[in-house]
Amino acid sequence: MRFGNGGVPGRFGPQQDLLCSDIRIPAMDIDFDDLDFGKGEGLIPVIVQDQTTRDVLTLAYCNSEALQNTIKTGKSWFWSRSRRKLWMKGETSGNTQEVVDVLVDCDSDALIYLTRPSGPACHTGHQTCFHYKLHEYEIR
Repeated sequence: MRFGNGGVPGRFGPQQDLLCSDIRIPAMDIDFDDLDFGKGEGLIPVIVQDQTTRDVLTLAYCNSEALQNTIKTGKSWFWSRSRRKLWMKGETSGNTQEVVDVLVDCDSDALIYLTRPSGPACHTGHQTCFHYKLHEYEIR
């Protein structure tokens, strides 16, 4: 099974270049077996991004089974570290995320799910889970 930017045949579409700012980067595929689940004791962090706005919606974790479920269903699946179980985003709230692409970082130990969200990402009802600002932080 291969994926990267458009590497899962029939699910995420044809291979495309990645556009970062004004720079085009040729996308490369990676084998599922090459992902490094070992570094995170079986878990890989997943940044979830809105495909259209590029807003960061949340940070979650997946294990191998959650990622396989994501690939099979086209919906965001994760591993809950607190509940110690698999979960699909929106299974309770109805606010699902259609995954249109899965990107892999250069060390093969972190992912980005590019999604089309059907509602807010945060359980508080906010569009993104990153709606707080660290009070003490000042640019020096």
